[in-house]
Amino acid sequence: MFLAPVWDHSAELSFRFLLAQLHIDQIVRQRSPEAVEQALTKLPKKLDETYNLILKRINDQDGNDPALANRVLSWLTWIYLPLPSVTIDLPMPPAIYGLKNRTFTASMLRQALAIESQHTAFHPRAQVHVERLVEICAGLVSLDIEHDRIDFVHYSTQEYFHAARRTIFPNGLLDIMTTFLSLFSFEFTSEDSDI
Repeated sequence: MFLAPVWDHSAELSFRFLLAQLHIDQIVRQRSPEAVEQALTKLPKKLDETYNLILKRINDQDGNDPALANRVLSWLTWIYLPLPSVTIDLPMPPAIYGLKNRTFTASMLRQALAIESQHTAFHPRAQVHVERLVEICAGLVSLDIEHDRIDFVHYSTQEYFHAARRTIFPNGLLDIMTTFLSLFSFEFTSEDSDI
């Protein structure tokens, strides 16, 4: 169970609430009073330590959830890095146009994650529900349904992952490039206007 992130205009106050929120998320996951007491004694004091603990929790999930959560975090980390000042004039599917405006929507992320390099066409049924993507990221991302936006829960989360991106997601750019190359190889019809 993850509680909604607490937002405030004051960066310091927002940071304190975020740390408290992440700690509460860790505590409510415990299954017994003894486990709660142990968790309370082991709570990290620094935000980086808290993020490391959450990453461990993500990677301890069952099934394909750790891999998918890491892809979500990797895409959110790598996709907003400053782009080189090179103009490439390629015909792009409509969903990719958002990147020119530095907007990456939850719908675009769902589509990107559904693309497999062995596919020859887009498989809409391979898209994971965005709420599930948020859930498996263990409180590190938030969803703005009204604006179709998925992003890190706090600017400090983005800063943490940006600083550690080469260590945590060493193949992040390769995954993004492979996805785009696969997408460019697809044949699109007028029915694919959402892609």
